[in-house]
Amino acid sequence: MYNFKKILVGVDVKNQSGEALEYAIHLAQRNQAFLQVLYVFPSFSHPGVDAFLPKNITTKVHHEAFEQLEAMLQDKVPEEVDWEIIIKERKANNSYQKILDTAKEEHTDLIVLGDHDKHSLDHIWLGTNTEKVVRYAPCSVMVIKDKKN
Repeated sequence: MYNFKKILVGVDVKNQSGEALEYAIHLAQRNQAFLQVLYVFPSFSHPGVDAFLPKNITTKVHHEAFEQLEAMLQDKVPEEVDWEIIIKERKANNSYQKILDTAKEEHTDLIVLGDHDKHSLDHIWLGTNTEKVVRYAPCSVMVIKDKKN
């Protein structure tokens, strides 16, 4: 049986009640592991678009996501579980790469992800972010199926 000490869970600020987060919290509590909650947001920096966006849009998105996640985690995570929020900006469609990079940088023992993006065209041509993380992860990966699917 594995004894995970550092668990990284990918979350979507829009879907804060995801089963993956719930399960990651449970695993962190059971293993007395450190929980890292990762949110990856799309870059707003694109040539030709920058002129139309507020100059501090990236900072604002980062700050708002952090506040939402912090409030949610303070409510959901038991006191005995230590946790942190990691927020990263992605360029293009590389959320999976940000997850992989974070897992390597943080020496993660387990990545927990939800399987909620499986119906997109990206699945047909490129594979989902979840599939890419499973394929290339430097550690174990647990995929939690969304009960709604």
